[in-house]
Amino acid sequence: MNRSTTTQATTKPPEKATRTFRQALGTWRARASNFFGLPPGQTFFEAAGENQRVVQATDVGPNARNAEHARLRAQSRWMYANDPYFRQSCRQVGNNVVHYGIKPIIRNKRLRKLWKQWVRESDARGQLDFYGQQFQAAIAMARDGEIIARLRPRMAKDMRTKIPFQVQLLEADYLPLEKTIPGERGNLIINGVERDQIDRTVAYWLLDHHPKDIFLAGSALPKRVPASEVLHLYMPDRIGDTRGYPWGAAALNTTQRARTYDEVQLERMIVSSTRGGYYKKPRLAGDDESIFDGADGEFRAMEPGEWVEIPEGWDIEQALPSPGDSNYADVKREYLSQLAVSFGWYVEMVNMNHDKMTSDRQYRAVQLEMIRHIEAIQHHVMVARFCQPIFERFVQAAYMAELFVPEPGKTVEDYCDVEWMTPKRGHIHPLQEVSAVVEAIKNGLMSRKRGVAQLGEDVEDIDAENATDMARAFLLKLGYPVYGLDKLFPDTAAPTTPDGEPSASSLPLALLSSSEDLDGDDLSFDLEDDLDEADEDQLEDADELEPA
Repeated sequence: MNRSTTTQATTKPPEKATRTFRQALGTWRARASNFFGLPPGQTFFEAAGENQRVVQATDVGPNARNAEHARLRAQSRWMYANDPYFRQSCRQVGNNVVHYGIKPIIRNKRLRKLWKQWVRESDARGQLDFYGQQFQAAIAMARDGEIIARLRPRMAKDMRTKIPFQVQLLEADYLPLEKTIPGERGNLIINGVERDQIDRTVAYWLLDHHPKDIFLAGSALPKRVPASEVLHLYMPDRIGDTRGYPWGAAALNTTQRARTYDEVQLERMIVSSTRGGYYKKPRLAGDDESIFDGADGEFRAMEPGEWVEIPEGWDIEQALPSPGDSNYADVKREYLSQLAVSFGWYVEMVNMNHDKMTSDRQYRAVQLEMIRHIEAIQHHVMVARFCQPIFERFVQAAYMAELFVPEPGKTVEDYCDVEWMTPKRGHIHPLQEVSAVVEAIKNGLMSRKRGVAQLGEDVEDIDAENATDMARAFLLKLGYPVYGLDKLFPDTAAPTTPDGEPSASSLPLALLSSSEDLDGDDLSFDLEDDLDEADEDQLEDADELEPA
């Protein structure tokens, strides 16, 4: 009895214990304030004060919030499927970050040929090419916050290029959020991502099937996959976080309320358009005494522009519709701006309405700011975490399959060092912008390589195509000014041999090399096809196609 009484006296309810802790914390803060010279109950920063009118923020670690990601993904996917503006915000990530593809500039001709063939069969599901996978990954990363790519080994006989690996894209659901336990050898598994004692990612715990799509025996148990076989594509938001969340998370609630606002405005306009009237007619002998035309003794709803008969003795009082919101367009633009900014866009990219853009200077200003955001995603995420690791695996796989041999003095790693060419941006004022690039090249402020890269092209391809076009124009006796042939052929007549062929003395060396590969029937020439069929000696001759 005494023991029970003692226990009851020393045990405090949870509410009382919490209150005691808060009082102790407040006392400590007051003493700390006095120690550092701050008056009790006051703070130097206004935002640090406890104000009932201000939402008191909750601070958590970079991974303590990850349990909420599943709910955010579900809302984001629903909004992507049902809200056109949210869908457009996600699609613009693919349109602007990837477009037709972020492509490598490969110097080795053999690797370049293999790469162009492999990108057509890179998808493990066979639906897209490699650049299509880039596009799909960018949209999924914005919508879901993250995406997984597995580097799948394949049998060489199953691949046309004999390069034995493919890329399999997986949604974030394959990486279970609830997998947070201590691992082996002191490793720590946080939300399915395993890190070693020096905080390096060493493995991912992945499911065999999508948990919301199919369920088989044992499919709910994740399996350990080495980090070297997995690419985790997301933009880290906080230092040390392991998972990504939807980019539009900050605007999800606002977008949902905005949808309700739009529906109210639409219903108001529908009611306003339903303007009709009622009339009474005299009762005649033999008329049906039924006065109702609807089911269960009720009037049916009036259609737009309809006139409905009512019986004698009945009065109708119409409720006039309330006037529309005169600020509707401005309010809608503001909440769409919130949605756009959460993705890093300006509002015109979401609603596709440029009425507010009164000059090209405004458009240029927002474009310059947006391009910084796009380039950050391209280089920090798409290139560094997706494109470059896949290309390195491609080079290693091609070497192991003995499909190419490094040149003397070079290693396989040397061929992995490539530049990535992002898609070209459109011109706001083409004449001014292209002229500025030309002037910068002329005055040595920019190389031709960089100038051509701004247009989304490779300077080597441009030079080879120009040499080919120049040779074709010469053989067809076309006096195009772009190649200076208007001076060579002022009367469209070129020096010829007794057989009627162009004189070799009048052809530059580069043109002679190109003309040997021209098709005599249609004078068509494809440099890439020629390189694909050439042996090593022909490849050396093909280098001469580039003008000095």
